[in-house]
Amino acid sequence: QGVSGALLSVTEGLLSPLPTSQRGKAPGELFEGGTSPAFAYGFVSVLRAVLEQVPRLLLAEPDLTLCEEGLLVRGVLRERVLRDRRAVQATLQSARQVYAALVREGAVSPMDAAEPTRVAVQLERDGGVLLSCASRFAVGQAAAARLGLRAGLPVVVSGDVRLELSPRTGLIQEVWVKSVEINGRPLLPKLLSQWVQRGAQAQDSAISIPSVGSILASLLPWLTGSAV
Repeated sequence: QGVSGALLSVTEGLLSPLPTSQRGKAPGELFEGGTSPAFAYGFVSVLRAVLEQVPRLLLAEPDLTLCEEGLLVRGVLRERVLRDRRAVQATLQSARQVYAALVREGAVSPMDAAEPTRVAVQLERDGGVLLSCASRFAVGQAAAARLGLRAGLPVVVSGDVRLELSPRTGLIQEVWVKSVEINGRPLLPKLLSQWVQRGAQAQDSAISIPSVGSILASLLPWLTGSAV
């Protein structure tokens, strides 16, 4: 009971309000390992890291020691996209390099340069942690000139990501990218999976990170509203 009470008091200030059907439940009712001290420590550490590090995910490397070594990443259709922390680290590194190139070359301008991504955290009935993320940009002069778009055109990249925690340690054992949208239009699941896998391969092979031009060309249907 002591661990459950402590866990509730710490998470009250971290999580978005729970749905009415879940209020009043103790952590042991929401998590298989909710009353374990090891689980409680891992769970709170993950929540704090999410709130502190996800907003700067495009700028700085996150603490992946809060993930299990065999971390599994699934795409929109729950297909396996990445397996293990090393592959996830490589993919995130590629994403940061691509983002830096887009900003450096004037293709996009973040609305918040210090924390490009906003995140809301909610606890699910089965103990999963749902992240609702959104990054807001404006089309830069370089992109406008290449694609025939209006400079300053708003671009919103949003999505939901579900974290499954280990009932033993409270650390992240699975990441499910449930959805990704650009200006409200869903990104094709196959395209998302290809980008993620290519990002992982680019760090330790001859595969190069896509150029700014190719990235802009691939996003054109979503930026112009012609994506199905």
